[in-house]
Amino acid sequence: MRADLFSFLGILVLIFVLWAASGGPSRPISFSGPYLMPITTTGTTAQPYGDPTKFSSINTNVTVGLQGVSTSGGVSAYSNSVSFSRDLSGASQTDPENEYVVILVSGASDMTISTAGWKLVSKATGAGAPLPLGTEVPRSGRVNPLSPILLRGGDQMIVTSGRSPVGVSFKENKCAGYFEENQDFNPSLQTNCPTASQEFSRFFDGEDERGTCVAYVRSIPYCSTETRAANNISSSCENFVEKHLNYNGCVDTHKADSDFLGSTWRVFLGSRDELWRTNRETITLLDGQNKVIDSITY
Repeated sequence: MRADLFSFLGILVLIFVLWAASGGPSRPISFSGPYLMPITTTGTTAQPYGDPTKFSSINTNVTVGLQGVSTSGGVSAYSNSVSFSRDLSGASQTDPENEYVVILVSGASDMTISTAGWKLVSKATGAGAPLPLGTEVPRSGRVNPLSPILLRGGDQMIVTSGRSPVGVSFKENKCAGYFEENQDFNPSLQTNCPTASQEFSRFFDGEDERGTCVAYVRSIPYCSTETRAANNISSSCENFVEKHLNYNGCVDTHKADSDFLGSTWRVFLGSRDELWRTNRETITLLDGQNKVIDSITY
């Protein structure tokens, strides 16, 4: 029995010598903990603990959440023209209505780029969503026709995880500030609509002998639909306000202006939950062939 004990102790000594010779406690694996990070919830990827630059995932394409999406298709033909903005202040938000990323199109691009089939994917969790259809110029209170979003040189997309306050994804225009009147956007829409006084000077064709209409119009704020009951104004003044000083009226009046359309799309993925981690995240933009357009890590 004593001989067996000596043999066992000899084996332990031999194992210790081999361990020490191979690096012992200085090896990273000695303090990295268990290798796999278990999948505990929907939308996670099996990953090692420790420094992600020193260990590789078992299979970076095994995800739960956006099924069947692989980033192994190579580099997209759009990679030289389309990229993420490196301003990630929106990605760290936890409310899906405020969480967003910005995608830029190079001003040097002379292509019209369709986003049909494009998608955003989290490498950390597998969460993500396809880019939706949109309408370039939406109309308020109407069913808007939808089509793939088209991008041109110098355009950008602010892609919000949540739902659209106006029901669709759209491109900003000189009248879009009216949407901010009753809705919240993050980032806010610019309220630089044509002023009520400017509209009055250009389009009022009635008589305003006592100046009551122009005084009334001057009291209406930027990008504001007038709902106050007005006294002592003519029917032509009322008709002018109803026709011009609201979103749809502004669009009808200015849609042919050379500067009517802006360069920013507001795109909404329609998620009820946040999509991106606040840190230790990689977001990848894929084209319709699952090829990588750009990725951003933070």
